[in-house]
Amino acid sequence: MSEPVTLINAFTVPPDEHERFLNRWNDNARVMASQPGLIQARMYRSLVDAQLNFVNVAEWDSQEHLDRAQATPEFRASIQRLLDDPDLHVTPRPVVYQAAIDVRPAETSPQTRPSRGLGNSGRATRIIAATALAATSAFAGGALLTQTVIVPHWRAMDPAAFLSHFATYGPATGATVFPFEVASVLLLGITTYSTVKGHRPGRLAWTLATAAMLGTFLLLPIYFLGANLAMLDPAFPLEAVHSELTAWYRWNWVRAGLGLAAAALACIALTASGGKKTTTPR
Repeated sequence: MSEPVTLINAFTVPPDEHERFLNRWNDNARVMASQPGLIQARMYRSLVDAQLNFVNVAEWDSQEHLDRAQATPEFRASIQRLLDDPDLHVTPRPVVYQAAIDVRPAETSPQTRPSRGLGNSGRATRIIAATALAATSAFAGGALLTQTVIVPHWRAMDPAAFLSHFATYGPATGATVFPFEVASVLLLGITTYSTVKGHRPGRLAWTLATAAMLGTFLLLPIYFLGANLAMLDPAFPLEAVHSELTAWYRWNWVRAGLGLAAAALACIALTASGGKKTTTPR
């Protein structure tokens, strides 16, 4: 996974052109803000008379995001408008950097960053993401097994025998799959929040995976909770068993399909977020 990079562009601007330069850069900043991967950007003005009197500091999620942004026609055109303005005589000096040492309050010594690989937070994020994929896959596998093996067995049983069997084994079957469903929703939600907040690759797939698993969760109050409680009721009519199991079978295809879709999307997202090598800017 690529680490964030910082573009630092120092400008020399004649004193009588400061306000025009800031207005022009502000127009460019709106184009910059629309590009994926931008974390934040600031323009600094020197408080003393200095040759480098303006410094732009723009943080990007990765070198790849910065490269893609700089390659867009809108971005190139906005920079060219600033450089071609006949009323501006600006000298830019752009250089891309990556953090080497972090210093935070109350620390006794600076913390040197590794030049490559994942930091502690990145490693923890990836562990959570991998666990989310595992929980989602376990749920999807359990739902598919229920749909293709257990439910057909129920439908082949005598109604009275099924109700007796369901009263004993139905809650146990649900209790086996449900914890994986809960874990999947929670872990996918955490991963989605982290990737969206950090503008990391794969965030759309994580979002869709979370939405799919939330869909499986919503099916519980929509259908399964009421249907299961009805079939656990000793007074449930035998003649209604066949039609109820047919409905259960159809609804569970929806639930299993959402689980499989969530697992596939989580796999795609994990591959996208971990497939790019860290680029060390020159």
